[in-house]
This record gives sequence, structure tokens and C-alpha cells, in this order.
Amino acid sequence: MPRTDDDRPRGSAAEGLAVPVLSGLARRLARVATLAIRARDGRLLLRTPSSRADQTMEIPTVPLSAPTLGDLLVAKGRAWIRVSPGSDGYVLTASSSAAAGVTWAASSGGGGGGSSLDPFGRLWVVEDWIGRTTEDGEWGMLGWSSTAISSGTQSLQPVSTGTGWREAGVMRLGGGSSGASASNPRGRVHYLGEDNASGITPLYGQPGEGVYFACKVRISSSTLNQQTVWTGVWEKSKTWPDPSGVNSNSGIGVRVSSNSATTLGNWLGVVRNGSTETTVDLGVLADANWQTIGWRATASGIQFIVRSSGAWVDTGGEIPWANSAMPSTSTELAPVIAATGHSISARTADFDTWALWADDLERGA
Repeated sequence: MPRTDDDRPRGSAAEGLAVPVLSGLARRLARVATLAIRARDGRLLLRTPSSRADQTMEIPTVPLSAPTLGDLLVAKGRAWIRVSPGSDGYVLTASSSAAAGVTWAASSGGGGGGSSLDPFGRLWVVEDWIGRTTEDGEWGMLGWSSTAISSGTQSLQPVSTGTGWREAGVMRLGGGSSGASASNPRGRVHYLGEDNASGITPLYGQPGEGVYFACKVRISSSTLNQQTVWTGVWEKSKTWPDPSGVNSNSGIGVRVSSNSATTLGNWLGVVRNGSTETTVDLGVLADANWQTIGWRATASGIQFIVRSSGAWVDTGGEIPWANSAMPSTSTELAPVIAATGHSISARTADFDTWALWADDLERGA
């Protein structure tokens, strides 16, 4: 086939690399057979047969050196940022405070995986205090039992605060009365399960990987001292897990405590085996503001978490299963919510939501 004028290559070797351009995108481009391309100072210099002047195109900065398995590239303006892979089980979450606009965060559960739809592989214990009753064993939607911690007068009432949906059901637990002291707090406890001399029995041993616990809580007392509040899964419902380790009570949960005039301070994550405990500062203050706090069980231990900007965030270091303060594999545990006062004046705490959940749970025999 004879060559036409449009078949002849354009440009020269001195001008750079000749690159064929496919026709068909537009009538004008169909007449262009080649482009001359050169690289200079981080730019592409393009030259077409119709224009002998260089046309400049910037080359975006792409961090390609020393790549790691699982690296992601995220756009930021005209540049790209490399995001390293997160921990196992984490999900990529939008975050306006992160340099890349996204960050890795612990999954909040749920999803449509096949096994997660299996009721025999799911643990789902969620209380939002919609029920209103004062009958023992019928508190809330789950039918919590209620009992006093020590003697004296304690406060236990459903509280409706605000007008929003999120505050539709709130449970207030309180303590503090005549006879309360630094070593002998008086208050109230909710629990699920059988309360007997050996403990509480619905759950047995250490939680499996993928189990989550969280609660939404605030201190409703006007005075933020001489009070202990604890919740999570515990062996004994009425035994105060004192920071000094005098009492014996095993569990995994959160606690804030001051048996003196000292202000409560931050919420703590607690793992406790009898009178031995290890704590983690959760970095959120125990005061009149709502806080959503808890823990998740991993393959290697307990990681405490807080809810921030709609996502779960790990806080503090993970406590390994081998830690001496971890409840044993044969400890009986159950949901417990407790508030006590170390003063003759009333001390109260509000709970909006309490949850213990897991998907893909491998149940024991």
C-alpha cells in the first residue's frame, strides 16, 4: 500500500522519543501521527507536528520507593500520599484529621459476611433502657436484676433526658448514704445471670477473639469525687473492685474511682484477677459529658477502645492474655453495671447504652 503524507513519522531522534497516537478520539487528533516527548526537571515536554513549541505537563509526585505489601496511594491535591496497611481486621475509615483524609480503625462489627449471619456464631447483648419498670429481674429490655451494694439507701431510676432519639432511655444508678465510707461504698448494681456465692455464671472464661464490649456513660453527680463506677463483665456483682486490691473480684471492664475528695479524673480500662489488676488510662474524662468506652478481644489480648468521631479508636497498649491480672480461662463472668458512693451525699452515674457483641464467634462445647 503506498504511503500517504500522513503516514510519515514526524519529529527527529534529537527531539526525543516518537510515540504513536491512536486515531479516532477526535477528527483533529486523527491527523496527528506522532508526539515528541522529553523529560526535564520533573516535567513532560510535549511537541506536536502542528506546534513546534514545547507544551509542559507536570509529573505528579508518586512515592514509589521501597513499597510495602498492602500500601495504598491516596490523592492529596496534585500529589499522592502513601498509606501503610493497618492491623489485621481494621477497616479504612474517613478521617478529616488524618493527613491522608483516611485512617485505619477497628471495625465496629456487623457486615454481610456469610458466617456473621449465623445466629449460632453471634453474640449480641445490647441494652438501651427503653423498658420502664422497678420490678427486680425486669429492668430494661434484657431484664436486668438489681441489688444493693452494702446497706443503706440507694438510687435506681429510669431517667429521660433531652429530646433527641439518642437519649430516649437512660438508666441512673446511685449510691452514697449514711454509713458509706472510703472502704465501704454503698450503691446499686445491675447484673445479668445468677447471683450466688461462687459468682455470676452466664459467661465462662476469657472472651474469644472478636468479642467487643462498650457502654455510653456519664457521671451525673454534681460532685465528681467520693464515687466508684464500674461496668463490663465481672465475676461478682456486689464486690467493689477497689484500686488498692483489698477485695477479690475478677473481670474485664472500665472503672473510675475516688474514695476521697480527689476528683475522679479519667476513665480506666481494667483487667483484674482476684485482687491483682492492670489498668489503662482511656484518655477521656469522667464527668457530665457522655463517653462511649470499652474493649475488644484480639488473638493476643485485650485492647481498650473509645468512640471518637463515629469510629472506634484503640487507646493505650494491649494487655496480653498472659498478663497475671487477666481473669483465668475458668472464671465465671457476667454483665455488671454498678455505681457506689463513699459519702453520705448521693453520687450517681447515667448509662445510655450497654453492649457486648461479636460476629463469627467460635462457641465452646
